[in-house]
Amino acid sequence: MKVSSPALIIGIGFILVVFGFVAPFLMIPVGAWAGILTGRFWLLQVLGLVMTLYGLYVCYLMLRRPDDLAVEENHVSWAHMYRMMFVAQIGFALAYLL
Repeated sequence: MKVSSPALIIGIGFILVVFGFVAPFLMIPVGAWAGILTGRFWLLQVLGLVMTLYGLYVCYLMLRRPDDLAVEENHVSWAHMYRMMFVAQIGFALAYLL
């Protein structure tokens, strides 16, 4: 079965990218509210907001020109994905060490 509708392909890609780069970071504030994440509450809330916004930005970069992901060696979104993981790790470290 071949999917030929560009709108459907972009829609499926959008759903996968959002669930991969936005939904996990929305769980940070939820985990803090539920008491699962026990670091500094307000730092975890800020981290969740910042990472969600950063994830949306990376989604924008990836979905802006999806064909370039397969053509270019170093797409701009790849660098942001690595930076996003560094920011998340530093944010969690600060939330638990301060």
